[in-house]
Amino acid sequence: MSAVLVFALLLALPPGGEVPAPHQPKLPADAKDQARQRALELYARSLLFERDADLVQALKALEEARALDPESAALHKALTPLYLALDRQDEAFAAGAKALALNPGDHETAYLHARQLRNRKRFGDAAEVLARALDRFAANDRPDLKAQLALDLAAACDELGDPAHTEKAFRQALTVLDQRDAILETGKVSDDELTALTAETWERLALACTAQKKDGDALAAFAQARKLDPERGPRLAFHQAKLHEQHGRKEQALASVEEYLKSRPRGTEAYELKARLLRSLGRGGEAVAFLETAAKSDANPPALSVLLGKEYVRSGQSAAAEGLYRRVLTSHPTREIAEGLVGRLTAEPSRADALLTLLDQALTKANGREDKTPDANAAAQARAILAAVKRDAAATTKLLEALAQRLPAGNLGSETAGSLAELAERAGQLDLAERLFRAALRFGTNRDAEPEVYYGLLRVLRAGHKHQDVVDICRQGLQRAERTNRVLFHNYLARAQLALGRVKEALESADDAVNDSGDGQRLYSRRNRAVLRAEAGKLDDAVAECQALLREVNQPGDVAEIRHALASVWSLGGQPAKAEEQLVILVRDDPTNATACNDLAYQYAEQNRRLDEAERLARKAIELDRRQRAGGAEVAVDADQDNGSFVDTLGWVLFRQGKLDAAKRELDRATKLPGGQDSPVIWDHLGDVLSRLDDRPGAKAAYEKALRLYELEGRRRADDAPAEIRKKLRLLQP
Repeated sequence: MSAVLVFALLLALPPGGEVPAPHQPKLPADAKDQARQRALELYARSLLFERDADLVQALKALEEARALDPESAALHKALTPLYLALDRQDEAFAAGAKALALNPGDHETAYLHARQLRNRKRFGDAAEVLARALDRFAANDRPDLKAQLALDLAAACDELGDPAHTEKAFRQALTVLDQRDAILETGKVSDDELTALTAETWERLALACTAQKKDGDALAAFAQARKLDPERGPRLAFHQAKLHEQHGRKEQALASVEEYLKSRPRGTEAYELKARLLRSLGRGGEAVAFLETAAKSDANPPALSVLLGKEYVRSGQSAAAEGLYRRVLTSHPTREIAEGLVGRLTAEPSRADALLTLLDQALTKANGREDKTPDANAAAQARAILAAVKRDAAATTKLLEALAQRLPAGNLGSETAGSLAELAERAGQLDLAERLFRAALRFGTNRDAEPEVYYGLLRVLRAGHKHQDVVDICRQGLQRAERTNRVLFHNYLARAQLALGRVKEALESADDAVNDSGDGQRLYSRRNRAVLRAEAGKLDDAVAECQALLREVNQPGDVAEIRHALASVWSLGGQPAKAEEQLVILVRDDPTNATACNDLAYQYAEQNRRLDEAERLARKAIELDRRQRAGGAEVAVDADQDNGSFVDTLGWVLFRQGKLDAAKRELDRATKLPGGQDSPVIWDHLGDVLSRLDDRPGAKAAYEKALRLYELEGRRRADDAPAEIRKKLRLLQP
């Protein structure tokens, strides 16, 4: 009896009706048959749970059924959408793959599994699954599904950059779409929707032909698309314009793009194309006039103003470009407009000071200095300018040079000093960043900005290994700061004292941090104290602190932070197995914990075991970190760059796997990233890779850099790394 029939019979029972006694076979069923029968009952139960929207219970029933009958393709197929609905992507993928392996002729499963493969960027595998499914179709079997499979195959081939197979798949789809009556009979699509889909398929076929320089076929396909869907005409005209331009038919291209522009498109590509065509036809003056008119009338003035500004520059009207950017920035403070203005103001070294003045004025207005209300528009302008400068290395250099010249005079707002200190820090100019943060304090920073300035100054001093300066600033802050939490100073003070070898004072400062902490900070301070105790060689005290915290808290996020601290404590105490135990728990409980994934990968690499799993975890950590920073609310100085420590982990794993060239690429990259530039561990790892690649001069330089950084760090590590590096350097000697 099929599962669907069982479900139908269950639903057909009258209210209060009795379930008939089950049929008793004359011969007892064997254990396998009994398991299948029980699996069938569980399958029917799962359908009832689904009907009641109880997906968790439905999933539980199906998983029990699968355990009883693991070779049932239907059970694996039914599990796939449930896993997807509950966002258990890996399990959904595995279930779909198993269902397809058990029943290769199931077109629906092939379609869904191919979608999952495409989501995982496995376009070649997706294309293979789809092609096999299409080959198994009977002539008139499910034309709607067959067309969708062909369209997905075309998309997969397009994602692979294979225009020839993309064209073939689109033509196959069009052959199926010609079976209009059969498709419409399914009731899954209306006549208008089918026409629109067919027109879109002709259009995408034309683009595949264009990619192969098959102009005649492309133009014929565009004509078919326009015939089926006249409203598609303007967009098709734009495609045709680009095709004409590629083959030097400039007048025809101009006519086609002008037809498209009548629809007033939101993007700028067509405007840029027309301006380019006019210039190539010797009508540059018309290009300027055209863009001036468009920028005034279009609903998207910032983007068109950027194009107009570039056109001004091309035609030698730099002053007009600067004036345009300044005007538009006040009403539409976007990064793109700011980039145009920054480009004009840094085109000549002498003009960089004008950019500094503009930024200083915007930041001063934004922060409401001189008893004025904070100006939100000025803040937006300042953010746009800073974003533009950060994207332009040459502009950053020129602005910082102008800043260094103006700083001694002191005629700079404290907000500007603080903001540009972060820019200098990002550029690796730690001395200038320090001067700017100190100037922000000296100029009398906005009270609300005081914590950020102190934090920035301490961060820069620690990055420069100026431990005594950190001590001095922390003591100053504890006496003078008005808005900065005292816990910040105690924690930085403890770290600096430990680096200077003042262990007793460091432990006392860590205690002060805990004692000064409010309810919201006490957990953080106690975790820091535990790790610092481990670094100071007080392993038993550190472990006891973490274990006490685990007994006191129950919030999952807090527990995770404590386990992470405990893993660090065990690692510092030379107990890698116990550190790994905590990290495994962390990754199990929260697979999206990027730091835990990274640290577990590093533990595996250090022990030279489970290296394939280590590589997966390391790559996952980098990707998770990217996504979390891109979607977070905080705006950090280095938010657009990978974490150097995470990249180092990947490089170290690759080294352990013997993939030396790949390891060198990642470790080279790590030394240039935040968290990597001044990390002795990363330079030590790079030295090991270069040594194995027989690059003795490179290895020597990397080891010497690591040794210098260890010496600058002072007493922050309890391991014998410096001694090991000296041994490696001796081995490199001829």
